[in-house]
Amino acid sequence: RRYRKLVEAIDHATGWTTDDTLRFSFVSQQAPSILGYSMQQFLEPSFWSDHLHPEDREAVLAVFHRAVADGIVLGADHRLFASDGRTVWFHTAVSGDSTPDVPAELHGISVDISDLKRAEVEAQHATHVREQLLAIVAHDLRNPLSSIRTSGELLARIAASTRDQRAEKTAQTIIRSAERMDRLIKDLLDFALIEAERLNIEHVAIHAEELLHESLELFKPFAEEKGIQLAGHASEALQLDGDRDRLLQILSNLLGNAIKFTPQGGSVAMQNERSGNEATVAISDSGPG
Repeated sequence: RRYRKLVEAIDHATGWTTDDTLRFSFVSQQAPSILGYSMQQFLEPSFWSDHLHPEDREAVLAVFHRAVADGIVLGADHRLFASDGRTVWFHTAVSGDSTPDVPAELHGISVDISDLKRAEVEAQHATHVREQLLAIVAHDLRNPLSSIRTSGELLARIAASTRDQRAEKTAQTIIRSAERMDRLIKDLLDFALIEAERLNIEHVAIHAEELLHESLELFKPFAEEKGIQLAGHASEALQLDGDRDRLLQILSNLLGNAIKFTPQGGSVAMQNERSGNEATVAISDSGPG
């Protein structure tokens, strides 16, 4: 009676007991309302085999039989067909009860998790749609950016040949802006990959000094525009193990922020030093932060 009162007080869940052949000897009163079958139908010897989803049947029955045989607690997510043909998702926890001179039993509680499964499917669909949208946007943005960059490089060559410094400076600004926009698009795509847990990291040997130099060179024109002194220093020749593009991406974000918030005539410094078996990169600036 206590067991019955306990399990029948749980909404969206069914408590039940079977013998070692998985034939029900007890089913709580929620079962008919959740699945639509009469109590007489639950007593059919092959109820589980008849109503489990074909893709789940073998695995779930194996879990039940193992729990009975070993007297242990196990669980599984699975689908059952309701009387009206609906597919209902359950999380079922079972506990085997096997003692000498007493017939073996299997006690279970099946919780209706259909709403949760529908929410998971909707979330996966939304993520897939967002990834597709990001890929389309990135592709459509990169095409005009490529044209802008190519045009900027052509203008820079013409300006250099005519020694028009003002035009050359303007062309370089166009090129740098296009490159910056391209990096922002890559950041956007990387963010989507990180959320989907599909971001690939490639480990290669990298010289720390070369990495710092390349990062500084990318932002040297921006620093010069603001009259900011940009300096870098590597304490020793260190070889790093990491993803070159990702490391450049990290350093670029840090340097970009440092230059952005450093006032005219300030300074930004980056240095690299050994810290045990790792390398530490420190970026400092004379801004208000």
